[in-house]
Amino acid sequence: MNLLTREKSTLADSVVLGMEYAMAIMHTDIVDGVTINYLELPRRVYTFQGGTQVEDLNENGIIEALRDDPRTEAVGDAINEAEVPWCFDYGEEDWLNPNFSLPDPLDPEESSPATFLNYLSRAVSQPAFRNNCL
Repeated sequence: MNLLTREKSTLADSVVLGMEYAMAIMHTDIVDGVTINYLELPRRVYTFQGGTQVEDLNENGIIEALRDDPRTEAVGDAINEAEVPWCFDYGEEDWLNPNFSLPDPLDPEESSPATFLNYLSRAVSQPAFRNNCL
Protein backbone atom coordinates (compact mmCIF):
# COMPACT_ATOMS: atom_id res chain seq x y z
CA MET A 1 0.00 0.00 0.00
CA ASN A 2 1.40 3.36 -0.96
CA LEU A 3 0.60 5.67 1.95
CA LEU A 4 2.12 8.85 0.59
CA THR A 5 1.12 9.30 -3.02
CA ARG A 6 -1.52 8.34 -5.57
CA GLU A 7 -1.44 8.51 -9.33
CA LYS A 8 -4.53 10.73 -9.29
CA SER A 9 -4.66 13.84 -7.17
CA THR A 10 -8.28 14.58 -6.41
CA LEU A 11 -10.06 15.50 -3.21
CA ALA A 12 -11.74 12.08 -3.06
CA ASP A 13 -8.36 10.35 -3.33
CA SER A 14 -6.99 12.55 -0.54
CA VAL A 15 -9.82 11.45 1.76
CA VAL A 16 -9.28 7.78 0.89
CA LEU A 17 -5.53 8.22 1.33
CA GLY A 18 -6.06 9.65 4.83
CA MET A 19 -8.41 6.83 5.84
CA GLU A 20 -6.06 4.16 4.48
CA TYR A 21 -3.16 5.73 6.38
CA ALA A 22 -5.12 5.80 9.66
CA MET A 23 -6.26 2.19 9.24
CA ALA A 24 -2.73 1.06 8.35
CA ILE A 25 -1.53 2.41 11.70
CA MET A 26 -4.39 0.84 13.68
CA HIS A 27 -4.18 -2.60 12.11
CA THR A 28 -1.63 -5.14 11.00
CA ASP A 29 -0.81 -4.42 7.38
CA ILE A 30 1.09 -6.08 4.56
CA VAL A 31 3.35 -3.73 2.60
CA ASP A 32 5.36 -5.13 -0.32
CA GLY A 33 4.85 -8.67 1.02
CA VAL A 34 6.13 -7.80 4.52
CA THR A 35 3.77 -7.99 7.52
CA ILE A 36 4.03 -4.85 9.61
CA ASN A 37 2.44 -4.95 13.06
CA TYR A 38 1.30 -1.56 14.18
CA LEU A 39 -1.29 -1.35 16.96
CA GLU A 40 -2.86 -4.66 15.85
CA LEU A 41 -6.40 -3.48 16.60
CA PRO A 42 -9.24 -5.45 15.01
CA ARG A 43 -11.01 -3.85 12.09
CA ARG A 44 -14.14 -2.05 13.24
CA VAL A 45 -17.62 -3.12 12.14
CA TYR A 46 -20.37 -0.52 12.31
CA THR A 47 -24.06 -1.37 12.68
CA PHE A 48 -26.57 0.84 10.87
CA GLN A 49 -30.35 0.83 11.11
CA GLY A 50 -31.71 -0.08 7.70
CA GLY A 51 -35.47 -0.02 8.29
CA THR A 52 -38.32 -1.57 10.23
CA GLN A 53 -40.23 -4.81 9.89
CA VAL A 54 -43.21 -6.62 11.39
CA GLU A 55 -42.04 -9.23 13.89
CA ASP A 56 -43.91 -11.17 16.60
CA LEU A 57 -41.29 -10.66 19.32
CA ASN A 58 -43.20 -12.39 22.14
CA GLU A 59 -44.40 -15.15 19.78
CA ASN A 60 -48.05 -14.91 20.85
CA GLY A 61 -49.43 -14.72 17.31
CA ILE A 62 -50.55 -11.09 17.76
CA ILE A 63 -48.78 -8.05 16.35
CA GLU A 64 -49.13 -5.43 19.07
CA ALA A 65 -47.44 -2.65 21.00
CA LEU A 66 -45.48 -4.15 23.89
CA ARG A 67 -44.71 -2.43 27.16
CA ASP A 68 -41.36 -4.27 27.44
CA ASP A 69 -39.11 -5.53 24.63
CA PRO A 70 -38.69 -9.28 25.29
CA ARG A 71 -35.23 -9.23 23.66
CA THR A 72 -33.80 -7.15 26.52
CA GLU A 73 -33.89 -7.27 30.29
CA ALA A 74 -34.69 -3.58 30.58
CA VAL A 75 -38.03 -2.52 32.00
CA GLY A 76 -40.16 0.00 30.15
CA ASP A 77 -38.42 -0.25 26.79
CA ALA A 78 -41.67 -0.25 24.83
CA ILE A 79 -41.67 -1.50 21.26
CA ASN A 80 -44.35 -1.80 18.58
CA GLU A 81 -44.15 -5.21 16.89
CA ALA A 82 -45.36 -3.58 13.65
CA GLU A 83 -42.23 -1.39 13.57
CA VAL A 84 -39.33 -3.50 14.83
CA PRO A 85 -36.06 -1.94 13.64
CA TRP A 86 -33.56 -4.06 11.73
CA CYS A 87 -29.90 -3.26 11.14
CA PHE A 88 -27.04 -4.30 8.89
CA ASP A 89 -23.28 -4.26 9.32
CA TYR A 90 -20.76 -2.32 7.26
CA GLY A 91 -17.20 -2.09 8.47
CA GLU A 92 -13.69 -1.09 7.57
CA GLU A 93 -12.99 -4.40 5.82
CA ASP A 94 -16.17 -4.00 3.73
CA TRP A 95 -15.05 -0.50 2.74
CA LEU A 96 -11.52 -1.57 1.80
CA ASN A 97 -12.30 -5.02 0.35
CA PRO A 98 -16.02 -5.44 -0.40
CA ASN A 99 -17.08 -9.10 -0.26
CA PHE A 100 -19.28 -8.78 -3.34
CA SER A 101 -19.40 -6.80 -6.56
CA LEU A 102 -22.05 -5.62 -9.01
CA PRO A 103 -22.19 -5.58 -12.81
CA ASP A 104 -21.06 -2.27 -14.25
CA PRO A 105 -24.16 -0.70 -15.89
CA LEU A 106 -22.00 0.81 -18.65
CA ASP A 107 -20.03 -2.37 -19.40
CA PRO A 108 -21.71 -5.72 -18.61
CA GLU A 109 -18.33 -7.48 -18.92
CA GLU A 110 -16.96 -5.50 -15.96
CA SER A 111 -17.98 -5.31 -12.32
CA SER A 112 -17.71 -2.65 -9.62
CA PRO A 113 -16.98 -3.26 -5.92
CA ALA A 114 -19.96 -2.88 -3.59
CA THR A 115 -20.43 0.38 -1.69
CA PHE A 116 -22.27 1.25 1.53
CA LEU A 117 -25.53 1.75 -0.39
CA ASN A 118 -25.12 -1.66 -2.05
CA TYR A 119 -24.77 -3.30 1.38
CA LEU A 120 -27.96 -1.49 2.49
CA SER A 121 -29.83 -2.52 -0.69
CA ARG A 122 -28.74 -6.13 -0.21
CA ALA A 123 -30.10 -6.13 3.38
CA VAL A 124 -33.38 -4.56 2.18
CA SER A 125 -33.90 -7.25 -0.45
CA GLN A 126 -32.37 -10.22 1.43
CA PRO A 127 -33.37 -10.41 5.12
CA ALA A 128 -30.57 -12.92 5.79
CA PHE A 129 -28.17 -9.94 5.77
CA ARG A 130 -30.11 -8.12 8.52
CA ASN A 131 -29.46 -8.30 12.24
CA ASN A 132 -30.98 -7.00 15.46
CA CYS A 133 -30.29 -3.38 16.36
CA LEU A 134 -29.70 -4.16 20.04
